[in-house]
Amino acid sequence: MQAINTGIRLMRSEAMKWTADINQPEKLHCEIEYDNQAGYYLYVWKDGRGAYDYLQNTFDLAKQFALTKFGIPLDLWRQEFDKN
Repeated sequence: MQAINTGIRLMRSEAMKWTADINQPEKLHCEIEYDNQAGYYLYVWKDGRGAYDYLQNTFDLAKQFALTKFGIPLDLWRQEFDKN
């Protein structure tokens, strides 16, 4: 099977990232970042401090985990591009 080049390429300095913020019952900022060798990392900050990180196999699993563990609604996630 031959790979198809779609012409879409992320530069090394651009990472696919999704963010969500919630203020109840506590202030949380969450990010899901994709790593093509590991999977999807869910990072959670409480009151501006890094609190948790979890690795999931898929984006949907990461969102579902955030919903179950922290109450982050599935429709709250927004895609961004991190230019670090």
